Parts: sequence; structure tokens; C-alpha cells
Amino acid sequence: MKVFILLVLFFGFAFSQDKKIEQIYHTICDRAGIEVEKPVDFKPFDTGKCGFGLYVEAFRNWDKFDEIQKTNIKKSLERPSLQASIVTASGRFRIHFDTTGVNEPFLFDEFGNKIPNSWRMYIDSVAKYIDSVYRVEVMFLGFEFNFNDDTLGGGSEYDIYIQSLPAGLYGETVFDYSSPLPRGGKAERYLSYMRIDNSYSESSYYTRGMDALKVTLAHEFGHAIQLLSYGLWENDLWFYEMTSTWLEEAVFDEVNDYYAYLPRFFRFTNTPVYFHDGYDLAILGIFLQQRFSHRIIVKTWENVRDYTPLPALELALNSFNSGLKREFVEFSLWNYYTGSRAKTGYYKEAGNYPEVRFETQPVVITRNEALVENSAGPLSTQYYMFVWRNDTIVAIISNVNLSEAFNRSEDEFNFQYHITVNAPSGDYASLGNGLKAKLKVGDFDNWGNLNILSLSVVSAESDNVYPNPFYADGVEKILIPVGNWNDEVELKIFTAGLDLVYSDRVKPEFNFGNYFVSWNGRSSAGDLVKTGVYIYFISYGEKERLGKFVLIRK
Repeated sequence: MKVFILLVLFFGFAFSQDKKIEQIYHTICDRAGIEVEKPVDFKPFDTGKCGFGLYVEAFRNWDKFDEIQKTNIKKSLERPSLQASIVTASGRFRIHFDTTGVNEPFLFDEFGNKIPNSWRMYIDSVAKYIDSVYRVEVMFLGFEFNFNDDTLGGGSEYDIYIQSLPAGLYGETVFDYSSPLPRGGKAERYLSYMRIDNSYSESSYYTRGMDALKVTLAHEFGHAIQLLSYGLWENDLWFYEMTSTWLEEAVFDEVNDYYAYLPRFFRFTNTPVYFHDGYDLAILGIFLQQRFSHRIIVKTWENVRDYTPLPALELALNSFNSGLKREFVEFSLWNYYTGSRAKTGYYKEAGNYPEVRFETQPVVITRNEALVENSAGPLSTQYYMFVWRNDTIVAIISNVNLSEAFNRSEDEFNFQYHITVNAPSGDYASLGNGLKAKLKVGDFDNWGNLNILSLSVVSAESDNVYPNPFYADGVEKILIPVGNWNDEVELKIFTAGLDLVYSDRVKPEFNFGNYFVSWNGRSSAGDLVKTGVYIYFISYGEKERLGKFVLIRK
């Protein structure tokens, strides 16, 4: 019976994959105007507002296409042949267009009617805006873009083709994945060209007209930069779309097309970031920009040449004296302060953003305590609300397991969150009003927890060490909080009789939303110490602190 079930699951998955391959193929042919026989129930492969992901998917699945399909896909990547072209004032872009026919660009009036002979005004707008995009993305933000495709498209300029695109498709950056450029790092680089719509007049666009044109140019040129200068990691499309959607806001702050995609993120913060489509993660780019300036994102892309996006972001944050664990917990806090909860010090446009979804209905604390049990994937966050007398407590629980996230893990990890009036031990965080809380997990340093009571934020740590008692096996560690200090700390461990057993200068680790120094229960000589009461001494900056804990050998 088990074998039968496994076979059914296998063939069901294989059928689903085959259908996806056919869908990708037919969508590519449909967009390129290549006549092929399509299923009666054909539905285009959904890539959202941008078609870049369609070509990435074709690249990822290239070996699954037959030879005829490969030939047609290669044909679809050829540049369109349109009636005319102009070079922009900067000399960096060539714009291709038709002056008659279905692809003729046009403006429309307030009633949505086409304005006759307006194609020239549309072309002039494209030329003006794309030169402006270049000035911001390359000359101001600092992304690299040294483009030259020889005579492809009629000259060495970057080519933009204006055509009537399918409903809802703003634009696409097209590249030939069979012809990579010489490597600048581990990621493959590619030349590309851009296709954009000829009017943005249809109601299927969230943003229409010139505003839609602006953000499309900013978005697609972002993809052109990524492909040419930094390279493609085909399994991390979310980061490419996140960056390009953030660029829309960075270049044209007055246009807010990205608002359309934010609800998906705020409804599903419990999904690992790498399983989002990326459009909805423009908020992550905005967060990073406000925290560190645009330089953090540029630095990340410089690292992308040799590292996949998440490790690249971690390295960039390290160079800014921070880390992804810490910033993801902070990001989760910022995401709480949106909509009706917006406050200064967080997102500038927070009042216009959706509000996060709570995992459950508000939990009423009865019998002086409440317990939540659940599981979470890497780089995901869950929000819970508790009611105690006249107070409301919000618990923000984040899994920040980077090793699992770097491997795009689909696993989830169990946790318990206990909130109580009568804390059984000293390792509970004090919330105020008599309440204490603890996040119970097996891998303490892979989690973050913030608690909000009466609009004040309480980190899930105190001056107490964790865990206490400490069950030592020479591998597990006891954590001693040092607040926000992230430079070296002098750590000494003494027996109750004040015999020194361990001394070193150690670098704090980020856990639970704060920095801690850790000790594995071994002496300076490397031996596991005896069961007993121990005293710790830490010194950092101008601060010194003593404390004690119980160590029990396993």
C-alpha cells in the first residue's frame, strides 16, 4: 500500500512538472508570436507584473524541453523587428517602436480613449525617463552598468522595444541563457534587452499611463543591471524581483505601484522570505535603505557575484557592523508598526501599508498563563496577540536559522511561547504588569522574540543568563547577555570558591534580538568542568557585571 501511494505521489508530481514545462513553453511562444498548437485550456504561466521570471524559469528547466521546443524558445529570444528607432539624449539607449499598427505607442485621455498621433510624445517620454533612471540607478545609487552589445539592435546602446504586451504585463527583460558573458565571479552574466508596453491604458494595470511607464523602466533596467554586472542565481528570483521593485520606489518615490503587492507579504509573514515572489518584498529593500542607506543593497549585489543572495546580504550587513539575524528581527518589528499602528522612527510611508496578520484570534490569558505551540520556517515571522486584564500583549516570534535559510530549507522548527504571571525560573523576560514570557526552543540562537506591551518593546532577554540551570555537555552553550554591545567582551568564569576556570576575550553572538557571549562549560584547558555553582564576570566598554548560575554535567 505504501509503495502504491508513493508511486501515485511520484507520478502526480511528474505530471505537474510536465504541465508546468508546457505552460512555460506555450507562454514564451505566445508572447513572441510564434504559432504553436496549444491546449484548449491553456493559461499563461503567471510571472506577475514582470516577464523576467518566465525566462529564468525556462533557463532552470532547459534540459526538460525537447529539441523543437528549444528551437522555438531560442527564436523567441531574438529581438523584435520594429519600424523605427531613436537614440536617447544620453546616447546610452536605443528605443525601437512602430508608428502604425497594433504596437503603435499612444497616450490616452481621462476617459481612457486613445489620443491620435501621440506616439511621438510617448517615445519622448520613454527617452526622458530611461535617461533619468540611469542617472539615479548608476550614477547616484552606484550600481555598475558598462554595456556594449556591438551592433545588436542597430548599435552598441541598450535596446528597449515598445510593443503591445499581454494584459497586466508591465514589461520584461529578455536574455539568452545559452550565451553567457565571461564570468566576473561565480554567477553567470548576460546581455539583455527590454520590452515594455505601448500605452499602459488597460484596467489590468494597478498603475496606468506615464506612472506605469516610469516604474517599469526603473524595474526592468534593474534586471538589466543585475544580469550584466552581477550575475544570475536562477533559484533566487525573489531577490531579483525584490531589488527591482524597491528600485521603482527609489527612483520614482511619487509613484507607489508596489503598494499593490504588499498585502501578500503582510498576510504571509509566516512564509520564509525566499518563497515569496519578491514583488511583495519591496518592503525589505525599503527597510534596508532606511536602516543603512542604499549602499547596503549595492554592497549586497557586489557580493552576489560570488554568493547567493542571502549569504551576500549577510556579508554586506557584517560590513556595516550588523548581521541578518539581528536585522530580520528588527524588520519584523517594523512590519508591526504599519497601517493604524504606524509611528515615527519606522517606515516613512507606514500609514499606507497593510497590517500584519496574526496567527490566531487574540488569546485570553486565563488562570494566569497561556501557551502557544507552533512551528516556523527559516527567516519567517509569526505574530500573536494576548489579552490580560486591560492590557494587550503582542509577541513577535522569528526564526532566524541562517544555515537552513541559505539552503532554502522547507523544514519548520517547533517552538513554545509561554506567558505567565508566575514564572517558574529566572530566565523569563519581564513584560510589565506582573507578566513574564519565555520562548522555549531547542536552538536558542536561531530565534528572535520581541514582546510589545502598552506600545513599549521588550526584548526576550534580561540580565539573566540562559539557560539556568545549564546542562553542560561541552557542546551546548550558556548565553550571557551584553545588550547591544557587538565588540569584544572580557569573559571570566569562577567557581563558587573564586577559582578561575576560564578566561578569554570573546566576540558576542547575535541571539534572540540581542547580543550574548557564550561559554560551552569547558575550562581554559579544554576540560568539562564539574557540576556546581559558578560565577561569571564580563567587562565591555565601561560596563562590568557579575552573576551566577548553576552548571549540571550531563
